[in-house]
Amino acid sequence: MKNECLICMAPLVYLDTDEMMECAICHKKENSKTRCVNGHYVCNACHMAGLDAIIALCLASTSNDCKIAWENR
Repeated sequence: MKNECLICMAPLVYLDTDEMMECAICHKKENSKTRCVNGHYVCNACHMAGLDAIIALCLASTSNDCKIAWENR
């Protein structure tokens, strides 16, 4: 898995200390040590919601080919 931003695909930055950040998706504000080089932050809830959607798509598909499953969603 690549360490890249879910918003802009830029590399992630891991800070030494927590900073107050605002989620680029839901706008929730919380402390974090991770953001992309462009300043985007995605909270854990939104990050997991995206993973849950991908897992649901895979479980619902009858194809073993992820590209076909994605195109047939």
